[in-house]
Amino acid sequence: MGEKAIIETHEEKRAQIRAFNLTSDLFAGKVFEDLEACQELCQILMQDYGLRLKDVKTQYVIRNLESHSVQLDILAEEITGDIICIELQMYSEPAPFRRIRYYTSCVDVSILGSVK
Repeated sequence: MGEKAIIETHEEKRAQIRAFNLTSDLFAGKVFEDLEACQELCQILMQDYGLRLKDVKTQYVIRNLESHSVQLDILAEEITGDIICIELQMYSEPAPFRRIRYYTSCVDVSILGSVK
C-alpha cells in the first residue's frame, strides 16, 4: 500500500471517529457500559456530584405487549436503591413531557412487577 493510500485511510478513519458523539445510540451505549463514565454523566445531568451508582444497563428495552415498547439510553441503580432513567434527545418535539411520563410509567411497571 502506498503512502498516499495510508494517509487517505487514516483521514477516513479520523473523519469517522469525529462523527462519534453521545447522541449516537451505538457509541453512547458502549461508552455508558462503563460504570464510572455513566456515573459521571448522571452526576452532571442531575447536578448531584455525590451520586454513586451500583448498576447500569444501557440501551435497556422494556417490552410492552399492550402498547409501545420503550428503549432507554440508561437505566441505573444508585447505591441507595433509587432508580435513574435517562433518555437523551437531541431534537425538539411537540409533547416531550407526555413521552417522559409514558417512559417513567413503563419503568415503574417493570420494576414493580419484579418486586414480590
